[in-house]
Amino acid sequence: MTAGIISAEGRDIGDGPYDRFLQVDAPINRGNSGGPTFNTQGQVVGVNTAIFSPSGGSVGIGFAIPSTTADSVIGALEHGGVVPRGYLGVNIQPVTSEIAESMGLRSAKGAIVVEAMPGTPAVEAGLKSGDVITALNGKAVEDAADLTLRTGSFKPGDKVDLTYMRDGAEKTAQVTLAEQKNETVAKADGAQSQKDHGAALGIQIAPAKEVAGAGDKGVAIVGVDPNGAAAAEGLTAGDVILDVAGKPVSTPQDVKSQITNAKSQGKKAVLMRIQTADGDRYVAVPFPKA
Repeated sequence: MTAGIISAEGRDIGDGPYDRFLQVDAPINRGNSGGPTFNTQGQVVGVNTAIFSPSGGSVGIGFAIPSTTADSVIGALEHGGVVPRGYLGVNIQPVTSEIAESMGLRSAKGAIVVEAMPGTPAVEAGLKSGDVITALNGKAVEDAADLTLRTGSFKPGDKVDLTYMRDGAEKTAQVTLAEQKNETVAKADGAQSQKDHGAALGIQIAPAKEVAGAGDKGVAIVGVDPNGAAAAEGLTAGDVILDVAGKPVSTPQDVKSQITNAKSQGKKAVLMRIQTADGDRYVAVPFPKA
């Protein structure tokens, strides 16, 4: 038996979208996972699960599944063999400060919808790409992980109220959650084609339909300046720009026009929805300083 304190709650260690661990500083060595974490009243408050250790020995950082989580999972398995989780049907990402600024949001909180999956509760409720979900059942959504965790705590068939921002206006929707299911992500292969320059962001672009393997929507990135703003945000050749500042694009001129509009509005960055080999995501690319 070892002793220590709970030094943090709700820790995300990248072990899954529904896991939030208790962090404990009691010495736990490799091979000791699975044992209980007791409080001073002798009650089990957690199940030891993981340790942070460069060497394999204890460095005073361990993680335990909260007993409340274990109870709910055990109960679900006993009565059905599976853990039912509510499914909204959105691909989301956190709202960074750059994304918030480019969209005119007051704070970098919430989850931005990259894609609402066809035939899901999200589409039925009217959600679409570019919406920023800010609250679930009246409680603020901190980030994408928070929304995923809380949505998964509901059962299929439960109704939830979502608050979201669209074009600077706050909207609400009631959603009936479906059953969680596996999703596949389409991948885009990069290729070279005729080039056009992307308005000083350090990219060369061409209509996607003219670039082999890029699909028929958007504008393909066919070259990236390694020292440019786009490269700093992780954009690479083969990525496809689907929309800029919330507007769909199909030609390099569309991209340039939306970038010019964003600049004229005093924006410090322009928001783009990008199709990558790993799926769609939003990127706020800052304008080079004059």
